[in-house]
Amino acid sequence: MRLSATAHTSRPWRIHEFTPDFRLEDVWALSTPGGPGDLPRLVAQFASGDFPRDAPLVVRVLWEARWRIGALLGWDRPQAGLGARATTLRDRLPPDLRDAPAPGLEPFTPLYLLENEYAAELANRTVHTVIHLGWVPDESGGQRGQMAVLVKPNGRFGTAYMAAIKPLRYLFVVPALLRTIERGWQCNRGGRKPSPVSVVMDSRDFRFKQVADARAGHHAAVLSSTWATPRRCWSSTRLATARRAPEPLGSSARTPAPCPGQASCLGGPAPKLTATPARMSIREA
Repeated sequence: MRLSATAHTSRPWRIHEFTPDFRLEDVWALSTPGGPGDLPRLVAQFASGDFPRDAPLVVRVLWEARWRIGALLGWDRPQAGLGARATTLRDRLPPDLRDAPAPGLEPFTPLYLLENEYAAELANRTVHTVIHLGWVPDESGGQRGQMAVLVKPNGRFGTAYMAAIKPLRYLFVVPALLRTIERGWQCNRGGRKPSPVSVVMDSRDFRFKQVADARAGHHAAVLSSTWATPRRCWSSTRLATARRAPEPLGSSARTPAPCPGQASCLGGPAPKLTATPARMSIREA
């Protein structure tokens, strides 16, 4: 559901401190009921979601068309991004936010993650934008997510581009994204209790993944709220690769099925993994 601008501007978010030259494009309520401390789980779901692959056909077509046009016209080249055309907002962050670990949200670059808010940025030839996720009280006495989009268009061209895509965003893209978020949240909340794991994050470059790929020569490990994700929820989970020494795996490793009562979906204890050196490690607590 779309909210008024005051739902974002009236709260004492840290993002206000260093985005005075950005315009608040829109604010959305997320159907993600939870409690204190659940924001990192929402961010992890964003980072590992399957959008727009599980969205309606019209959204997938619009998404693909945008990236193809961008590639043809050079909108998304490195020369048009952060550190080139646009100065990253990390340069504006105070030390307490600059040094805080923040999971990535591709294609966005993370800025910071706090107990009740998260921010990431993206820049291209058309616009410099910030996605802000907040964790706010809801009407039932619990808490839920809230998403705000802030933009700084690149001149007249960027302003015209934002005006042209606004109807498509409101009619197709954002509603599909909200449904994906709600479906993924319900799946994660309905899953089984996970085996305890700890994640070590590099504060400058970290990519949080929910599921490690189970192709031949790899193990599967779930880094979400469940080790055994229900089959109906698989479409909202992205497979990432966590490499280790090749081992012969049976055909079931290629297409893991839900396995109630087992520590992992490979039928054994949750494996110890190490992904990109000095960036992410996963181990049993």
